[in-house]
Amino acid sequence: MEIIKKKILLEKLRSRSYDSTWGTITATSINILFEINQSIKDLGAYQPYDYIKKGEINPETGKLVDYTSLINKIGADGTFEFINNPNAMFTTNKTPYNYDTRYDDKKLSDYYQTGFSISGITDDKLESFSSYGFTGNDKYKIGKVIEVDLFQNYTGKTFLASSLVLSNNNFNPITYVHMGDLNDNRLSETTPPYLNDGILYETFNSTTRSVKTEFGTEEIPLTKFYFKGQGLNNSNLDMSALTREEYLLYITEEPKVESEVFIERGGTIIFAKHGRMAEINNLTQLEKYGNGLYKINKV
Repeated sequence: MEIIKKKILLEKLRSRSYDSTWGTITATSINILFEINQSIKDLGAYQPYDYIKKGEINPETGKLVDYTSLINKIGADGTFEFINNPNAMFTTNKTPYNYDTRYDDKKLSDYYQTGFSISGITDDKLESFSSYGFTGNDKYKIGKVIEVDLFQNYTGKTFLASSLVLSNNNFNPITYVHMGDLNDNRLSETTPPYLNDGILYETFNSTTRSVKTEFGTEEIPLTKFYFKGQGLNNSNLDMSALTREEYLLYITEEPKVESEVFIERGGTIIFAKHGRMAEINNLTQLEKYGNGLYKINKV
């Protein structure tokens, strides 16, 4: 872990008004933007295998799972001999080890976690909810489905996901949902738990917030969004052994051959000779480029 310490000058936040606030920080909140980058070393291509517990039958071979090759490679002292250099040794301090390299008797469902409610602010999405043939505020039709698609969520439930305006209180707020289930009794809820599927939006024209753009600071309508995370379940979790072939270490994809192909322009093209002459930068290139097209007379 790396600890990074930074000093931030707050001088610009101090009041310079000629009153009792002089020299004090009058801001009620300070927003600080952190940029976090992460670099991951790719060890190469791997092959996922279905998890078969030690002592069980392999459905592909019809035989008991055999870990002999793995056990032979990992010695009792925790050393591992690499295939590319028999003399190179990798020593671990994690002993004794489990042949399954997993927590005993763990099932995929043991790692399931319930999704949690997420809310925040964003820019409005009203342009995607307008109806054709109308202008101004009349183009936002309450109850008119703008987009619909058959969708199956992580629980396996199939429903018609719809995008539409739910209500409009003179734009304070106008409430609309993206790809939500119309039969969801929490479709328009703004208190947790939120709607089960889709994203709910509320846009307030009477309340604005400042955002910085390439053109400076702008005031845009306040838009809130509400969303319920799917959590961890069988749709985004997988329990399988990831086996890396030693000869594929640090190889992430199949080799690609890049060929440079030069197409000779035909002699029938009227500008061919002119094009060739335009590629010549000096007299030496001019002498070498003759190739029967012209002859240089030295005097």
